[in-house]
Amino acid sequence: MLLAPVGCVLAEEEEASTAPFLRTPASFVYVLRPWHFALEESYTATLQKDPREWGSALGSELEIGLPRGAQVGVNLELGGDSHRRFRRTGESVELRWALAELFHMGAGHPGWGAWWGNPVLFGEWQFREHEPDAGEVRLLFSDDFAHHRWFWTANLFYEREVTEDRETECGLTGALLCRFPAQRVSAGAEFIFTRSTDKDRRHPELSFVIGPSFLLEPFEHCEFKFAPLFGCTDSSPSVSVRALLEFEF
Repeated sequence: MLLAPVGCVLAEEEEASTAPFLRTPASFVYVLRPWHFALEESYTATLQKDPREWGSALGSELEIGLPRGAQVGVNLELGGDSHRRFRRTGESVELRWALAELFHMGAGHPGWGAWWGNPVLFGEWQFREHEPDAGEVRLLFSDDFAHHRWFWTANLFYEREVTEDRETECGLTGALLCRFPAQRVSAGAEFIFTRSTDKDRRHPELSFVIGPSFLLEPFEHCEFKFAPLFGCTDSSPSVSVRALLEFEF
């Protein structure tokens, strides 16, 4: 007789997150369902205004969904130079918490759609090999509309290095996508705005990149995401290409 209530609780937790995506190429979206896992392999290539200056990065991240809307993740990063040589640049640990789950006091689990914008708190600590460590916080918003055909997301972020220079970055990322479920394709636009400062810099550097964004689902529980973003300011890179392969299980 005790099995029925336990089964109901587990079923409710399984339905706690019905977000269409875990993330886009440049923005984070929501949290995994409890005890679900995601493996992400990412690649970023950045070409500066000087064609001889470009860099790339590889990332591998494992994420685990927890009860009450929490999620933890660990990430390994490799950085590449203009000679296509890669080396380990650091690791990071992140925590997300869906606010609708955090402040929910009643029975059941509200999950996706309970609050407008589905807000999520995001925190990350970066352990860097060749640069100072840094901490980052984000406030994530996202939702779908028009009978789930359209989807938007926005991230407010603030990052600061642990140095006397106090180098900081803050800004906004966002995306608007149209979903085609029958074709397992979503397409739209994505942008990143960043304001960078340090204690010796009189004027902040402003970077804004924008471009198309594509999300493909070649088979169940697998998504490929791709966004070529183009710079619009003097401090922006000429092109920043982001690709992500994600498996959820």
